[in-house]
Parts: sequence; C-alpha cells; structure tokens
Amino acid sequence: MAYYTISHFLQGSVDGKEQGVLGIVAEDLNDSFFDYVFDISDDTSGVSKNITKDKLEKMRREFQYWYPFDVRISGKDLIFNHLTMALFNHVAIWGKKIYENHKECIEERSVLDRQSEILSEIEKIDLSSIESIKYFPRSFFCNGHVLVNKEKMSKSKGNFITIAQSISQYTSDGTRIALADAGDSIEDANFNTDTANSAIMKLYNLINFCIETKNNVYIFRCGEKTFNDLIFENEINYLTNKCKDSYEKLQFRDVLKYGFYDMLLKRDTYRIMCDKIHMHKDTVNFFIERMCIIINPIIPHVTEHIWTYILKKDNFLINEKWPPTEHTNYSIVMHKQYKNLLNVVENFRKAHDKVVNKSIKQKIKTNDTATNVDQNNKDTLKNQSTQEKQKVLSDDENDRDDDDEGMKYKAIVYVAPEYNDMQKKIIEILNSIINNSEGKKLPTSYINLLVQNEYVNNLPKNEKKDILSFATFLVKDNVTLNNNQYELTLPYDEIQLIKNNVDFIRRSLNLGDIQVLDNSRRFDLDNTDIHKLANPGNPSIFMYNVEK
Repeated sequence: MAYYTISHFLQGSVDGKEQGVLGIVAEDLNDSFFDYVFDISDDTSGVSKNITKDKLEKMRREFQYWYPFDVRISGKDLIFNHLTMALFNHVAIWGKKIYENHKECIEERSVLDRQSEILSEIEKIDLSSIESIKYFPRSFFCNGHVLVNKEKMSKSKGNFITIAQSISQYTSDGTRIALADAGDSIEDANFNTDTANSAIMKLYNLINFCIETKNNVYIFRCGEKTFNDLIFENEINYLTNKCKDSYEKLQFRDVLKYGFYDMLLKRDTYRIMCDKIHMHKDTVNFFIERMCIIINPIIPHVTEHIWTYILKKDNFLINEKWPPTEHTNYSIVMHKQYKNLLNVVENFRKAHDKVVNKSIKQKIKTNDTATNVDQNNKDTLKNQSTQEKQKVLSDDENDRDDDDEGMKYKAIVYVAPEYNDMQKKIIEILNSIINNSEGKKLPTSYINLLVQNEYVNNLPKNEKKDILSFATFLVKDNVTLNNNQYELTLPYDEIQLIKNNVDFIRRSLNLGDIQVLDNSRRFDLDNTDIHKLANPGNPSIFMYNVEK
C-alpha cells in the first residue's frame, strides 16, 4: 500500500517494463533507498549515487502526503489474510522503534503462553511518543458480497448483472442509488432491482421539479419568510448535518435516506403546509442547491446536470465545497416543533381512521337491518364483500359531499401545557437514572430500572402499565430532552404551534373544522376521557360529526 504512493515515479507501466517519471532503474533500488523514502531512516549513505537528493525528497514528500491512509476498503473474505497481513507488515516496517525499546515483547515464547503479558506490555507503551506509529493504518472498511434480490448472482439462475448491464437498464445514478441502498455492513449487500427501477422515476421527477421551478411553472411567493419557510430551511440544515455524519462513518444507506428520500419527503410536506399561500421562491432554490451538494457523491450525473444546465451555475458542482458550519447550523427547538407537528398529524390520522371505520361499520349494520327486501335480496346483500359495501358507502358519501349534504367530521385538539404529578415523578426518576449512569446517558435497560424503583413498584397494576408506556413515549420522542435531562415543559408554545398549523392538519386529515383547547377542560359534546390522554408533545384529538 505504501508503494502505491511512489509507484508512478518508479514504473511507467503496470508490468514495470517502462521507466517511471523520475527515470530511476531497478538496479539502483535497495533497502537504504526504501528506508529513506518511507521515512524509516534518515541515512542516505547506502542509497545509489545515481539517485539524486531531489528525487529522494520528492518521493518522501509524496509518501508523507498520502500516509497514513485513512481507510482501506476491502472485502470481508480478505480480513483473515490480506488485511491482517497488512497490519503485520506495517508494524514490522514502521514499528522498529517499538521493538527496540520493548525487546521483552518479542521473547522466544509462545504468544498464547504470554497473552496476558503481551497485553500488559502494550498498555505500558506510550504510542503517541513513537514517531513512526503515525504511519500505521487508521481504519479498514469491509463489505460483504453483492446479492441480487436477496439471491446470489448466478448465470444459471439468470440473475447475473454486470455494471454495464445495470447502467444500461437502470441508468448510472439509478444503479448508484440501488447500491447505496443495498447496505453498508459486513453482511452481504442486497441489490434490489425494484429500488433501481423506482429510482429512475424519482430522479426524473426531481429533474422536472427543478426545470419547472426555474421556468416559474409554479406560483412562488417572495418577500418576508413565514414560519413554514424557516422551519423547512431548518430541516434542510438538520439533514445536511445528518448526511455529513453518515458520510464520515461510511454509512451510505443513511446518506441516501437523509440526503435524498427525506429531503424529497420534507419538500412535499412543505408544499402541503404552504398550499394556497404558495412556496417561497428563495426557500425552494435553497432546497435545490443544497440537495445537489449533499447528495452529489451518490447521484453525481443528475445533480451535475441540475447544477450546470438547469441552475446554470458558473462552476461545476464537483468543485463545490461542503457548506461551512455557519451555513448548516440549525435550531434544535425548531426541529422539535417540526417533529412534534408531524407526529401530531400521524397520530391524528390513526384516530381519524378509527372514527371513519367505526362510522362505516355502523352504517352497514343500519342498512342491513333497515332494508326491507325479499329473502333472496337479503342473502345477496349479506354475501356482498365488506369492500364492496364500503365502496358503495364511500361513493354515497362523496355524492353527498358534492351536494353539500350529510355529515362532516370536525375535531377538538386537546393540548397539555404541563405533565401531571405522576408523570413529573417519572421524569424525576428518569433524570436520576441518567445522573447515576455511566456517561450521564439513559441506559437501554431504563425500563427495568424504572420497574425496580420503589415508587413505580408500589403503583397499581393499571397505573404502572400507563406510566411505563409514558416513559417509553418520552424516551422515543425526545421532545423535552435537553443536555441529557428531561424537562417538565416543552421549549416552545405547543398550543400556538398547532393553532398556526390548523389548516395543514385540517387538509392532511380532510376535516371540516378544528378547535384547539387546553386539556384542563372538556368540550361540551365530548363525553369521553380523551382530553386526559394529552401530554406535552403528544396532544389528543376528539372527532365528531355534525349534520349540516
């Protein structure tokens, strides 16, 4: 690996038949030459006089520029031979000072016999004080083999795909998306052809969106930015940071998730949130430019096309640097607000579906009971599938909506400004567990620790179940987590957040009207205890229908 850094100086072809750029012949090479070039020794007395000092310095600088290598990418089948030997070789070549200063480490005794002694000796060695240790490999990254649709590639099975075939069928960037999605672990990666196929359409739609944006096909808003604009830009910066972390860890599936799928999803959510007031032109342009930069290593051809030919930038995208920290800072509070809002919509959608399904079942039951038909027609009706009945009812409801008749669902959203006394006690216990744990972080066994707590253990069975569910929600949601401590209130006004986004929630759930109330009081038409289910960051919803 070290030889790669200077090979072009010594040989002009792979087989070495041609001289390298420095014109050095093989006969002039010896151990003294390599000891100097690879910074093992400063003694040049043994180096051939045909090799000038300038040439030696040039090769040493080249080696020092590239070494130590940050990462070596290889296959998992090479861990126990090539890669292990690479470690041995680096220690053998650049570890001489270690051996000279710690000769007791290489006694003529079995390694197994001296295992504990060797480990003890290693702990005593101050590696930072040994200059040559800096050339040791910094990391290895190993991949598994490639599967196609969870099967090993085989010509007999007909699932053998070459890179050229994949590019021809799925395009180069479609292939790259499927490869990035295949996985980054040491397990065998799965190249999913469905992922590659769907990627083509997503890339096509992305290009079209950029073209339509540039050509002002959409109606955009200018001027002062709203909360929706700012929270979307904040999410873009949040995803930019997540992408950077994933790139540094070589987790390309996560890069694809944050930089491609999540970016597109948040753009679509932003479009729905804006609706009639339209998206802000500067915010949309910011989204396109930032997405091109952060996902460029995965889909370089599409992003370069957008950057150069659609946005008409002066410089190539490949020459753009990663956005500096001051341009990628994001507000954790705004991120929590966004997360809170989407959780609200998702939870409300589930509640809405339950109410609608219950109403459909009641209507089917009523129709079955009230319909006065002969026995044959009754048998026919009873044998109808539930799906057919629902379709009839759905069509009927749509007709009635068109005629501005019938029932329209409305909703009351209950928001809890603070936790109840029991929940506050649980938060206090969780914070105590964090303070007493190693690293001041909540351990994965926090539920077991909660159950062992005297206060929780003495609770009635039904209350204990509810409180453990609350603890699970609190930890999973992390809305009130600040500096590894759970706070008793949210870092923002949740009631105002929901009121400001009532139209977005209403459109998402197709509701007629929404009222936002403090959960300390119950709505007049509500005869349930739904208002008691609300927690900070997790409001509850009561839905009802009114005859128009």
